Amino acid sequence: MKAVRQGPRNERIEELQDAVLEILLVHFGAVPECFVAPIRATGDAERLRALHRAADASTSLDEFERALLRE
Repeated sequence: MKAVRQGPRNERIEELQDAVLEILLVHFGAVPECFVAPIRATGDAERLRALHRAADASTSLDEFERALLRE
């Protein structure tokens, strides 16, 4: 069975998703699953960069949630 390789774009998306989750973890401790699933489902690099900025600037999970719910 051959290993399935992700393309560079998919790897970059996963890195951006990880970066958003990491900054939330550093700022707030455990990251609720209600945040993990939508972040992991996001495949748009620009949206993930915006979420990363929002995670860094947020002073609470509620504040980040507002950014997460914005489209």
